[in-house]
Amino acid sequence: MDACTSRRPPIGGRRGWLVGALCVGALLVLAPGLAPATVEEQRARLPPAPAERCVDDVQGTWRSHAYYPRQGQWSVFTLHIRRAGADLTGDMEVRFWDGPPDRADPIPCRPGHDDWSLDEPARGTIAGMRVEFGGSSYTVRERACGPGPQGYILDTFIGTIDPAVQEFQSVNRYPMNGEMVEDVNVFRRIACLTTTGTTSSTGPTVVPSIETRPPTSPMRRASGCSCRRPGA
Repeated sequence: MDACTSRRPPIGGRRGWLVGALCVGALLVLAPGLAPATVEEQRARLPPAPAERCVDDVQGTWRSHAYYPRQGQWSVFTLHIRRAGADLTGDMEVRFWDGPPDRADPIPCRPGHDDWSLDEPARGTIAGMRVEFGGSSYTVRERACGPGPQGYILDTFIGTIDPAVQEFQSVNRYPMNGEMVEDVNVFRRIACLTTTGTTSSTGPTVVPSIETRPPTSPMRRASGCSCRRPGA
C-alpha cells in the first residue's frame, strides 16, 4: 500500500493508520454501475448458504471474500450478528493479505509481504432489510507475515439483505486520504443462529493458514506505510 492510501493498510497500513476511526455511514445505495461482474465473482468464492431456513433474516454468520484494489489486498470478513429489535450486536473476524487481483488465495510469506488477522467487536442497526454494521474497536489476532497493522480504520458495512438468496450486498465505507471511499462486499449467510446462541457453519471461519512463516528479520517496505484496508 502506498503512502497510506489504504483502508487496510498492509498490515500496518490499510486500516491502519488512522487509528480507531469509525465510519458512521449515511444510507447508501449500491450504484447501478457498481459492477455486476464484481458481485458475481465474489459470490463464486463463497461457501453455500445453510440448507435450513434461518428463523431470523439477519442473525447468524455471514462471510465475504473480496479484493480491495486501493490497498492491493485480499480480505475475508466473517460477521457474527445478533439482534434485539432494531439493534444489532456481534463481532467481525477479518483476514487481509497482499496479492494480485487474479489470485484469491493467500500466497507464501516473503519479505515485504503482509498477511494478518484481527477481530472487531461490532454493533449496528436494521430497518426493514437495510443494515448498517460497524466495528467499535479492534485487536490483532495473528500476524502470519509482516509486522502487522500499525493502526486500523474500523470497518462499517452498509447495505441490504436479500433473504431469498441469503445475501447481504454491502459497501464497506471508510475514510481514506481525507475522503470517504467505498468497497463492494457481498456477504452470504453461512450459518444460522441457534436457540443456544451458537451457529452451525457450512464452512471454515477463515481461509487456510499459510504454512510458510516470515523470516526472522522480515524486510519492511521501502517507503510509505503498509496501509492496507486496516485503517484505510
